[in-house]
Amino acid sequence: MSQATGSLSRRFADEVRRSHDRPEEILHLHPSSSNFQNWTGMIKGPSGTPYESGVFQLTIFCETDYPLSPPKVSFRTKIFHPNINSKGNICLDILHDQWSPAITLEKTLISICSLLGSPNIDDFLVPEAAYLYVNDRTEFNRKAKQWTNQYAAGDDQTIDPFTDLIKVYFAVLSLIS
Repeated sequence: MSQATGSLSRRFADEVRRSHDRPEEILHLHPSSSNFQNWTGMIKGPSGTPYESGVFQLTIFCETDYPLSPPKVSFRTKIFHPNINSKGNICLDILHDQWSPAITLEKTLISICSLLGSPNIDDFLVPEAAYLYVNDRTEFNRKAKQWTNQYAAGDDQTIDPFTDLIKVYFAVLSLIS
């Protein structure tokens, strides 16, 4: 194993270990493949926002040069938000030009949760959502809540902690071997 591969493996092992002691807004974060490039995340909508009753699934892809380059994160769950488009792409500075290798996947998800509560209307992806957020907050909140109820609050959002634990266990084992 090369030194770069060894460093990457240690970084991923550390990310997996940290995923057990995660903040409450992150419901789960675990690798979805043995090569640690593909991850699955699930976050709760922040309290006091139109997303608060929702559970949002995200896909995370780490390039082979991660953590030197940011992960590619996208929403699998549909959401009405100025900075998240219909394909799930997210406009967030740390996923682009403000990335730092010190930022972990957990911190990335926390930043996304923060973005849900505080959209950046100066750098939007969805013009309609940005317009409503600025000019008609009541309508924005109504529509965001409607989408949250429709797409982020169903049986397909349930979490199986046992399966999550098993995946993490085997992922760590593959790093050690």
